[in-house]
Amino acid sequence: DRETATRMLASLGLNELSITDPVLRKELGQEEIVFLGAADSQYLCLTHDPLDPVAERNFEATLRKMAKPILKGKEANPPLVRIKMGDEIGAVAGAAAINGLETCRKAFHDYLRARLKERGADASYYGVADVDDLPYLGAVPGRAGLHERRLFYDCARFNFVLTAMYYGQLTRAAERVFPRVQTYCNFSPHPPMFGGHMNGSDWFALTRGGGANMAWGEDWAG
Repeated sequence: DRETATRMLASLGLNELSITDPVLRKELGQEEIVFLGAADSQYLCLTHDPLDPVAERNFEATLRKMAKPILKGKEANPPLVRIKMGDEIGAVAGAAAINGLETCRKAFHDYLRARLKERGADASYYGVADVDDLPYLGAVPGRAGLHERRLFYDCARFNFVLTAMYYGQLTRAAERVFPRVQTYCNFSPHPPMFGGHMNGSDWFALTRGGGANMAWGEDWAG
């Protein structure tokens, strides 16, 4: 039965078993964890713009409604809340959105300026006089020269910086609402032999850029 299996797994040293029985959970020294699924986060932010200033406020309003029954009567000892913000995610926006939305376009150009500062270079690094004249490139142009290749490299990196900026809004909202919270997106590093993989997604950019406060991945190689 479930209790027997739980005791067996605990005896092996597993420190997180999501035990719902509070008596058994206390006996085995496991803490209470509440799971919240927010993999439909792009619906919860109530805007099509990943960096719309209202997105973070909308995330927070939704989470506060969810928090009431979770935290009621547990203010002195709140449970750990774990929020799954996305499953096997890709980049949240492509060339059309980044070039077409003012917020994303500004973030892109600010990112390019930051990269130029790191390199001690100016806009001529990309072959232009002003970074604001540059479009986001979703693919390498045909017969691309040095400047286009440089720009495309930074575009490819920015894609997942923008993704971290988007999920960071949900993470910050969650940290304001819940005393103890972990946010994550699931990555599945499947070997290509399985017919699909996420090797094109920058797993490290999400936590490095503050998009999530916990790294998470399925172990398909272990």
